[in-house]
Amino acid sequence: MARHVFLCNSIPTVGEASTVLTPNENAAAALGVRHLSLDNMARMSLVGKRIANPVEVSRLSRAAVEAALDVSDPAGVARTLLPPVREVFRSGADVDADPGSSRARRVFGVARAYRSLLRERGLVDPAEVVGEAAGCSPPERPVRLYGYPRLGADETAFLDAVAADGSEVYLPYAEEPLFAENLRTAEELCRRGWRLEKEPAPSAWTIGEGISVGAQVYPHREAEVRGALAQIKELLADGANPKEIVLVSRDDSGYGPTVLAVAREYGVPVRALYRVPLTDTRLGSWLSRLLEASAAGFPFEETACLLRHPMGPGLPPEPWIAARASQASGVEGWAEVGVDLADLSLASSWPAEDVRAGWVARTEAFLRHYGIEDRANAWPREAVALSHLEDALGWLASPEDQRVPRAEFLRELSELLHLVTTPEQPEGRGVALHTPLSLFGARYRYVFVVGLVEGEFPAHVGDDPALDFHERRLLRARGVRLELAAERGRRERLSFHELLKVPTECLTLSRPRLVERREALPSPYFGMLGLEAARPDRLPVASPEEARRSFLPSEEGAYSGDPVVEGARERWRV
Repeated sequence: MARHVFLCNSIPTVGEASTVLTPNENAAAALGVRHLSLDNMARMSLVGKRIANPVEVSRLSRAAVEAALDVSDPAGVARTLLPPVREVFRSGADVDADPGSSRARRVFGVARAYRSLLRERGLVDPAEVVGEAAGCSPPERPVRLYGYPRLGADETAFLDAVAADGSEVYLPYAEEPLFAENLRTAEELCRRGWRLEKEPAPSAWTIGEGISVGAQVYPHREAEVRGALAQIKELLADGANPKEIVLVSRDDSGYGPTVLAVAREYGVPVRALYRVPLTDTRLGSWLSRLLEASAAGFPFEETACLLRHPMGPGLPPEPWIAARASQASGVEGWAEVGVDLADLSLASSWPAEDVRAGWVARTEAFLRHYGIEDRANAWPREAVALSHLEDALGWLASPEDQRVPRAEFLRELSELLHLVTTPEQPEGRGVALHTPLSLFGARYRYVFVVGLVEGEFPAHVGDDPALDFHERRLLRARGVRLELAAERGRRERLSFHELLKVPTECLTLSRPRLVERREALPSPYFGMLGLEAARPDRLPVASPEEARRSFLPSEEGAYSGDPVVEGARERWRV
């Protein structure tokens, strides 16, 4: 029985004897199988090495920059170079080879030093996992891969290593340049013994038969979000299941705060699945303020913000009046106005030096003594954030017997609050806010796509500051396949192409006229689909606040007698 790669746009049947690989849980749900990604399978197949955690990545990448380059800010340079270094790893390039140019040598030199430091500790970077797993002789099994818009070189190699006879790979395809990478992947698999089956779609920019399509334009982003959520609320009122509806944004963290605020006003249950650093949570922001105030000796303004923070101990009125009058500063100064900071003064209560395991134990003891768990449990998001923080503290404990100064550990603890992420809204019910990447292979009855403006959806194709497109073309001539400008643009369009497969009944595309008070051009995707966005004719009133505004000019109506409306009418008359 041979292995097959299908260049088509159909949904495969799921065989009981095959392991189904999908890029996300939504694609797995569409097939009715348990989610297992290619990356997760590679992690399970990795032998003899451990995946570096974010703290180890930060430390070792900074050490690699210090070893390879003479720079004044190794931490900042490491953050800049890590993305192209990881792209080099995923490409399978030989980091010991001469890349040709001085700029490329900087990246390859750091990549070489970083990989050496990783291997000395038996580690691999997360970007190396799939490629390294391909060389670990993973156990073969029949697999069905579905939902991936395209595969990288490392993914292709691992897939070939793990796929037994009877395996099937499904990649989207049409006879257009958009799918050039998928054709090249299929040809590479054919060279490895796979058989190719092609069923190209007649056009990349067609929407399924029977699916209604709407294109809407709004004055600004908030109006756009209100329009989408008002239509979603109407669907829910008509009996639609929230699991059948999805709200899509290319920039979910940018749209997320507005979506959540309007959803609370409308009473629409929404799940925001994007992740934010701990510093964006109450827990993380309070701990960050504590570290800053303690290091600065508890000056007045910083300490007042720390004490009056939602996670803080609070500041009673009398001490607050006295503190403002005296501009209290320092542990002694705050003690004079009746505020005891002894338990919060890490500089005075912790030793000048300790082993890493000791520092982590002290941090955990401080969190228990302060009662941080009881405070965090008042909010679901903070409880989840605390769980992530407790798990991540163990990253700082390695190597356990290494002695470090207090200042260095507190600096690393502060960095940890930026490295660790947590879900913005971990509640598990409601209409989900997704990016196109998390919907590859998914199916939803109603799909609302917001933010379709030029430069955002699709995103602007810009040069990497370390390896620009000119350098990448030079590397391509030496056999190093890093993504070029045209390929990056095709990747963006391919993600939208896959998004068009998600709706089964209704697709609504929308854009704002203004973004940050500047006029925004419509996305080229409207033109590709032959659509012109227009202002919707009618939107339902979706909240009491909107109803009050609509009845405000009228002396009579459903809100006659409402004290809020009556007071507003008096001011309206004036």
